[in-house]
Amino acid sequence: MVNAPGVFHSLVGDMLCQKSGTFALMWAVDKNAVVKCGLRSKPGFNCIPLAASMGGGGHAARLGGFKMPFQRLPELLGGSLTAAAPAVTT
Repeated sequence: MVNAPGVFHSLVGDMLCQKSGTFALMWAVDKNAVVKCGLRSKPGFNCIPLAASMGGGGHAARLGGFKMPFQRLPELLGGSLTAAAPAVTT
């Protein structure tokens, strides 16, 4: 997991999921205090169920993402993030 601007999610995500062996999660906080999370995974590992459990989605099994309120960032960073609260819209 890494804090990275959205423009770098693909590049950084691909590098990190190769290191992790499964998937990577990149996050950034936007100007509206919404945490935008991007997921990238290696072939054979489907990250879409994780994105969906947080109210997000994805495509091609290897690319996903979700949004959450800034107040939930400590859960993400602490490794205790649970299923989605109501969706964040912006």
